[in-house]
Amino acid sequence: MARTRAPLLLGACGVFLMGVAVWRQAALSGSSSYLPLLVAIVGAASLTLALRMQSSSERTKFESGGELSGAQSAGPNSSEPSLAALLDALQEGVLLLGPDLRVLSGNARAAELFGVEPLIGKTMLELTLSSDLAAALAQSVKEGEIREVPLAIAHPTERLLAVTIVPTRLESCPVIVLAEDQTELNHLRTIRTDFVANVSHELRTPMATVRSMAETILDDRDLSEEDEARFLRRILAEIDRLTAISEDLLTLSASESKPLVKSPVDLSQLVEAACHGMEVQARERNLQLHTDVRPGVVVEADASQLTQVLVNLIGNSLRFTESGSVSVTLERDGAEAVLRVTDTGVGISAEHLPRVFERFYRVDPARSRATGGTGLGLSIVKHIVVSHGGAVEIESEVGRGTTVTVRLPLAA
Repeated sequence: MARTRAPLLLGACGVFLMGVAVWRQAALSGSSSYLPLLVAIVGAASLTLALRMQSSSERTKFESGGELSGAQSAGPNSSEPSLAALLDALQEGVLLLGPDLRVLSGNARAAELFGVEPLIGKTMLELTLSSDLAAALAQSVKEGEIREVPLAIAHPTERLLAVTIVPTRLESCPVIVLAEDQTELNHLRTIRTDFVANVSHELRTPMATVRSMAETILDDRDLSEEDEARFLRRILAEIDRLTAISEDLLTLSASESKPLVKSPVDLSQLVEAACHGMEVQARERNLQLHTDVRPGVVVEADASQLTQVLVNLIGNSLRFTESGSVSVTLERDGAEAVLRVTDTGVGISAEHLPRVFERFYRVDPARSRATGGTGLGLSIVKHIVVSHGGAVEIESEVGRGTTVTVRLPLAA
């Protein structure tokens, strides 16, 4: 008999959770359709029927703390192992609360999110230390309405959760609590917002400069030819800067959105070619460009993206070195290819080092703009290297220069 009830209980619970999820998504999107709510109601009715069909012994076991997890599952003829498997497979934490609003059962994800073992018998206040959530839970039960509460927790790690309280009207389990980890999503939203703000700022400055100088040339009848030529050169410089920013943005976007097309690449040849292409720039700045490249260093990579890494790193060193040299070395270290770009430039103070890979971050904004930097070069480098399974680190000292080290796995 238990075997025939197991599929019913499993299916009913699945329909109920699916209905709640669809209803919540529809509510967030502003839909006025009653279909998702109908699905949730049907699921709740099915779950009620399934629970009533459980034997009195099973219900007693459930209400006395039989957790729906593999560690405390019932025997082979019970529906609990199947239901536990369903709940443990969910990405959301699920808690079933009893009439006293204490936890009857919870899945593995809930235990992970709240960092509390065991869950059984705990109140939501004990699990989260949030009086706001406890108050919302009591209000939701009183009014019989689904509520969604943002929750920031510090244990076991700092996380931002979206907690949904779902009254079920079931005697043995009147409330289901769903917890979704939105930490990464919130982080990505913050990055996107900051990125848009930074792009707007970076574009606004040169555009304002171009407009101001163009208006001066147009309106000032007494402007000398020398001043007019100077303004026009400045306009061209700002246009070049806008072009550089747009090209770097396109490069960054392509590296983030397009799938990598990897193939065996002779990194030694790429380094030699990149250094050869930068020799003219080095001579123009009266700098020595030294190379020490071990031949035959092969990696599995996208050759065009690695070329971008090399151009950005060598170009940065040349721009921020007033005298001395830039050295590029490539060697093997175990199963890794190790690329180092070292310069004798102005260097970077310790407080700036943790942020140099951030988009649009500049140690010296005035100097960076004067040398044609966009503030995106090291961000592009880090993204490409990490996407290839590698790592990048930077060491620097003010007045003594900078070394950037890139590690990439060798081709098998």
